Amino acid sequence: METQVPKRTKQFGIITAIFFWIAAVAVLATTFILLFPSLGFWAIDQIQGEGFSLALNQPLERNAPLVIASLIAMFSTLGILFLIYKIANSLKKETPFTLANAKRLKVMALLLLVATYCKQLVVYLIASGLQGQGISGRFTLLPSNLIIVLVLFLLSGIFHYGCILQDEYDRTI
Repeated sequence: METQVPKRTKQFGIITAIFFWIAAVAVLATTFILLFPSLGFWAIDQIQGEGFSLALNQPLERNAPLVIASLIAMFSTLGILFLIYKIANSLKKETPFTLANAKRLKVMALLLLVATYCKQLVVYLIASGLQGQGISGRFTLLPSNLIIVLVLFLLSGIFHYGCILQDEYDRTI
């Protein structure tokens, strides 16, 4: 007997696909702008405020750690969105408790861990560049997203164990 896919599941799949493609275009555009600042894609050359200025059109070599950390964080976030999209699509076809989804949750946790620490590094690098203007930043070893990473690892283990139990049950029948 074929099961009916709830309407909300289909809508969730469509929404995640839309978010994924919007994010993909934004990440690619940002990557292009970050890698080729000398081509003049910036609307302004620098940001100025009360006692500070931040040049946006500096050579890539000067900002390489910042650009690399930003790109890694963006592509990790894009990978997470893609995995959410894949999980949403699997809900249309089968039960969500599959080994593929367990693996996707584990990869999602790893990507979130990478993105979290890259974002920490970006904030630290920006703040250390503006240190003389009364702005400070710090690198946190245990950011709040670490709890979400641990929950995703736990869910991955639960999904994996549930798949093993389902497989054993199917074999006994």
